[in-house]
Amino acid sequence: MMMDTQFGSMARLRSFQRHGSALKQTISTLGNELTTGAVSDKTRHLQGDMSLLASINRSLDLSATHQRIATETQLLLEVQQTTINDIQARTEDSFAELLRLGPFKDSKSLRIAAKQMQTGLEHVVGRLNTTLAGRFVMSGMAGDSATLPSADALLDAIEAGPPPLPPDPTVAQLQEHVSQWFATGGGFDDAALGYGGASPRPEPVKLGDGYDVMLDVTAQDPAFRKTLAAFATGALVSRGYFADDPSAQRALFGDVAMDLAAANQQVIGLAARTGIQEQLAAQAKTRASAEEAAMKIAQAELLESDPYETATQLEQAMSQLDMIYNLTARLSRLSLADYLR
Repeated sequence: MMMDTQFGSMARLRSFQRHGSALKQTISTLGNELTTGAVSDKTRHLQGDMSLLASINRSLDLSATHQRIATETQLLLEVQQTTINDIQARTEDSFAELLRLGPFKDSKSLRIAAKQMQTGLEHVVGRLNTTLAGRFVMSGMAGDSATLPSADALLDAIEAGPPPLPPDPTVAQLQEHVSQWFATGGGFDDAALGYGGASPRPEPVKLGDGYDVMLDVTAQDPAFRKTLAAFATGALVSRGYFADDPSAQRALFGDVAMDLAAANQQVIGLAARTGIQEQLAAQAKTRASAEEAAMKIAQAELLESDPYETATQLEQAMSQLDMIYNLTARLSRLSLADYLR
């Protein structure tokens, strides 16, 4: 009889310990729900119907994707816009400098003009080779390919052709040669000589809810062709063309000034077009961010726990655990001597 009683007490002790462990886990779960305000067992809370939660999660994933792509697209357009604005400013400054030099009455002013065109060409080429995260922003779909060779390499290619530039051309011949070289289908479009990128993205980037953004700006844009051609025409004077004919140089620089003015207007138009796309990307990013926030609120509301019910269950579990601790303590002190008293 004594053995049975002792054995029964030990069995109850083990049972209390197991029940206590389960209550500890319940208290931890309820405490977490009370702190976070979200249920732990989603399936039980939603009574097995997970369709609405799945729909919200899909919307969250989609809005996060749109937000990421919009951020990347906006950043690319910002860098392109900065590049365009910088080229526009340099073109405008160079035009103003040619006007300042006036009628080029002396050889010094002609040398300054030629130097201005050379450095201007180098600057524009450098800006068109701008990179973002290791990719050339003006190379279209071939962002891993350098957009343009150096300014000197461009001038070498213009002189070499085909067809080659005559060694002693007239002003009109030189202008026509450079213009044809930069025209569509000319030497500039030969990857071995000029533009090393690819065509722009053929389809718009879809950022959700009708926000379609075009990434169609490359160094092959007519505004850049016009700008490069104007600077290259003037820069060729630095290579000795019309060295003994100041009047030819004056005529050429006068035409170059007008070409720069025309190119400047085209670059301004390109900046405006790019700005519209940049604004669309920013709006798409804002909308995707708002949608993500709304979906997170909906998700939280769907999975939120009832704080009153949770607190009540937590209090009950803690009371039960306290009772088990007391009973366990009593059984733990039970011995044969205690029993025989």
